[in-house]
This record gives sequence, C-alpha cells and structure tokens, in this order.
Amino acid sequence: MGCRRRVRDLLSAGLLLLALGAVAGAAWLTRHPEWPGLVRAAGWPVVGPLAARFRAAYLPAPAPQQPPGGGEPPRWIVVWEEDAPEPAPPSPLPPPEPPAPRPIPVGEVWVRPGSPLRERPDAAAEAVERTASWVLLPVVERRDGWAAVLRGGRPLWLADAALSGPEERPLGSEPLPPGPVAPAPPDPALLAEARRLLGPEAWEARLGPYVLLSDLPTREPVASLAAAVEMAEGAYRARTGLAPAAAAGGTIVLFAREASYRELQAGEEGIAGLPASGHALGAFVALFAGGQGGDETASVLLHELAHLLNQRAIGPALPPWLDEGLAEDLAGSARDAAGRPLPGTYGGLLRREKERWSATGGSAALAEAARALERAPGPLLPGLLELDRDRFLGGEPPGVSYALAFLFVRFLFEGEGGALAPAFRAFLADVAAGAPATAAALGARLDRGWPAVEAAWRAFVAAERLRVLGDAYVAPPAWRRRSSSRHAAEPSA
Repeated sequence: MGCRRRVRDLLSAGLLLLALGAVAGAAWLTRHPEWPGLVRAAGWPVVGPLAARFRAAYLPAPAPQQPPGGGEPPRWIVVWEEDAPEPAPPSPLPPPEPPAPRPIPVGEVWVRPGSPLRERPDAAAEAVERTASWVLLPVVERRDGWAAVLRGGRPLWLADAALSGPEERPLGSEPLPPGPVAPAPPDPALLAEARRLLGPEAWEARLGPYVLLSDLPTREPVASLAAAVEMAEGAYRARTGLAPAAAAGGTIVLFAREASYRELQAGEEGIAGLPASGHALGAFVALFAGGQGGDETASVLLHELAHLLNQRAIGPALPPWLDEGLAEDLAGSARDAAGRPLPGTYGGLLRREKERWSATGGSAALAEAARALERAPGPLLPGLLELDRDRFLGGEPPGVSYALAFLFVRFLFEGEGGALAPAFRAFLADVAAGAPATAAALGARLDRGWPAVEAAWRAFVAAERLRVLGDAYVAPPAWRRRSSSRHAAEPSA
C-alpha cells in the first residue's frame, strides 16, 4: 500500500512539474516567437497550424512606414510549384480602347504636406487624396489660381496656395540641399537606447570608418560585414561614376536578437513596425543577425551603406525609386570570395525540393519584378517614377516597388549591352550638381520616349528572368510569394 502511495505521489509531482514547465515555456515563447524551434514547428503536419497561429499572435505587427534615412526592403523568399494547373483561357473581349495621351509637363513644383488634390479646379470639389509629405510633381496646366499636376499618371488640381516657390524646399526652415552632404551624426538619445537594448553583453569595435556596437557572442566583427564595409564604396564609385564628397563614418548597431531590433524600431517615429531587417537614420545604421546567415546580414548592411553613399555622392532628397533602386542594385548582387559585389549578377539562392522551387535575395527580386510586369501589361514605369515614399512603400503586394525599382536601375546600367549606362551616369551627375531628380530630366538624358523605354525595360527583365532563373520560373498563376523576414522565411507546407 505504501509503495503505491509513493508511486502516486511521484506521478502527481511529475505531472505538476510538467505543467509548470509547460506554462513557463509558453510564457517564454510569447517573448521569443522567432525561436527557430517554433519556426520549424509551424511546418509540421499536426501541430503546425497551432504553432503558426501562436507566432502570428506574438510577432510584432508591421506597419507600412519608411524611416527618414531610407530602409532595407522586405527580404523575399519566392516559392512556386512546377505542376500548378494552367489558367483557363480568358473569355473573348473586344479590343481595348487606346489609352489617352499623357499630358506634357510644362514645369514642376514642390507641394506642401496635407494639400488636397481635386478632380477639377474648384474648392468645393471633393479631395481625391491629400499629400502625406513634401512631394515634387510635374505641372501640366495652370488656370486662375489652380495648377494641374500629374499624380499616378492622371492630372489632378491643386490650389496655388498648396504650391511652394521654386526656391522653397522640403522641411521648411531646414531645407534639404540639392547636392551631396555628410549624413547627420547619430542622435545621442538613439545611441543610448541602442546600448540599453544591447545590454551588458554589448561590445564595441571598429569596422572600417564606422563604430560597430553589438551583442553577438563572438565579440569581434563578422568577416562578411567587414568585407561589405571595405568593398561598398569602391563598388559604388565604379558603378555610378560618382565619388562621395564627404568622408564615411557613423555607427552600426548589430543586434544578435530580432526582438531587440524590433524594440528599437518601436520607439522611433517613422520606423516602428517596418517589415525589414535593417534601416538607416543619417549616419546611424541598425540591423539584426538573428538566424540569418552571414551573407544575408551582409546584404542588409550593403543596402543601408548604399543609402549613406547616395547621400554623400548625390544628395539626400532623392525619389524613392532612385534611392532604393541604387541600394538594391548594390545589395542584390552576388559577391566574390573577397566579398566584392559583382555588378550585373544576382545574389541569393535558387533551389529545388521535389516539385517546389524557391529563390532568395537578388534572384527573388528578379522573379518578383518579372511577376509584376507579366501581371500588368499596361504602362508601369511612369507611375513607378512618380511615387512618393508613402505610396512607394504602400504598394500591393508589399515590396513589389523595391523589386521594380531594382530592376529598372539594373536595366539602366546593363540594358542593351550597357548602351544606356553613360546617359544614366550623366543623369546621376546632374542630380549631384543640383539638377532635379525627375522623370523628365532622366528622359531628356535617355533621349527617347517613355513607351520605348518601358518596352526595352520589359524585354530586359524577361531576358534576365530566362537567363538567371531559366526553367525554374513558371507562369504567374502558379506563383506564391512569402516575406523572408526571419519569422516568415520558412516555405509553407
């Protein structure tokens, strides 16, 4: 009898300890939803749906916002099936009417934040939208205190009171200069918060001209990051033909845990919840290593360093397609054994598992751009070049604007055997000298109409898709795309 009682007591104690352990484990997972074991569990057949819902409930919610100094785009994994069914043929439709000719701009003007854009020049007309920030728009007509500006490819009307004079620049009393500048030094309060989040494990080292702050257990600079810093400026100079006017410098914060990076984001207006692996604010760069490989972390760092190089070589007031496209052209390239970016190549991995293909990095961006162009046969390029930062980030699906900007910049450097590169580099030099970074200015340098440019761009992307992805690429209806932020990088079962 006594033996049975002891056995029951031991079983009861064991069950109690097991229950307490389960509760403690669940509490720990709510603070660490990015734990690799939980990520893998989300792909298991029985407990997978429960694990996926648990992670979705406790992962930080992304918000479509952009840091003032530029951000690293969502890192994509694209997944597609070889044996997907072919789409049904479309029903016969009458041929579409030819598009109306686009108005020819007669000038351009800065528009103040919060300005209403209307369908007609009438203060009583309903506002179609309001500008979220300063934006430079082409003017196509002026009429009795009103100006028609091109917005999304169509003319909308603004009252003259919404327009700045040509001498007025964004940010009011602290105008953004039209040429190269040194990125603003890191905010002391931001540095202090980063150090607090790094905690007692924090260490400091030099990474070329930058100060590196990190809590990685190695307590020394990662070799791939050192190579990225060493090679970035030389690759940028060779690619753009521009020499940065200011010296490199600043602070790079590399978090070991994604949760620490997300907490830093949450405290900063304009970057809270951004679905990215890194961002730059002036001469302050923050990113996380987490479960990413060294090559992926180096790609994120290269993207952010390119934003700093853009400021130092061209200027801080660049349209998003140009700022992000140049950054992705550098970061999306493959690198040699020394870490040097190889212009014209596509980094990342292309792999096959049974009938499933997946791509990452620059290869995924190429697939994403090819997919977007195949889905939209009408003109995309004029609208892409007109996007302000808010609309650039708010595209659907998220991140497609990054891929399109990357492949347009890649086309300007590599398309038609490099024939367009001299005109594009001349345009970059013009902007660095203070000229406007507008589509009209780029078109004047290219010396051809936008329909011809778009047709050549589409042909280039299609040829690159065939050259790089080959038989791995399938028709758009068979496509699935996933964000490759670490918490969503696992392919779905």
